[in-house]
Amino acid sequence: MPDRLSSLLLAAFLCSCGPSESDSVDLQFTRLVLRMKDGVAGGSDAFVTPDVKTFLDAHASDPALTADRDRLTRMRDHLLAARSTELIPENLAIVSRLLRSIGDDAAVREPIEHAAAADPTRFALPYVLGRLAQDAGQCDEAIGWFTRACAAAPERPDGYARLGDALADANRLDEALLAYEGSLARAHDVDVVKARDRVRARLDASPK
Repeated sequence: MPDRLSSLLLAAFLCSCGPSESDSVDLQFTRLVLRMKDGVAGGSDAFVTPDVKTFLDAHASDPALTADRDRLTRMRDHLLAARSTELIPENLAIVSRLLRSIGDDAAVREPIEHAAAADPTRFALPYVLGRLAQDAGQCDEAIGWFTRACAAAPERPDGYARLGDALADANRLDEALLAYEGSLARAHDVDVVKARDRVRARLDASPK
């Protein structure tokens, strides 16, 4: 039977992935941390991402990492210190979600907000804060963070896609449509196309 950390990771995966997303970063990260739990670094496996490989190499067998909170906090701090080119935002988002599920939301967000204030050029930090705000139903806050993420890395499609989601949640449909188009102009993504089309349908159905 999986232990509590495994169950949390599995829950995060099921909440954030569809059944066809077998190669998603969420699934990669779930496998990775489950291997960490068992004291296996797994550095040669293809699904090991650059931002966590060094952490696993250094801490996979660390006997001090005995509690869920300790393991996740150490991983979170490592990800915050990772070079921007190595940090995969979804990894930090999952760790933050898991920490929030076993602790105080403010304590989870504060280190990320501090890091974002110290370096406004990093995409991952406002992106993750946007994800956390989105999870909490805080649409305006999510829109603000995703807007900052887009400004930090205007070439990335994922920031615009998430901004579109947040704008759609806030019923700002015209702006959401523009954000989705901005994402698709940078990279084609079937899920973004579907989200854009849903917004178009809502606009078509709204009173003129």
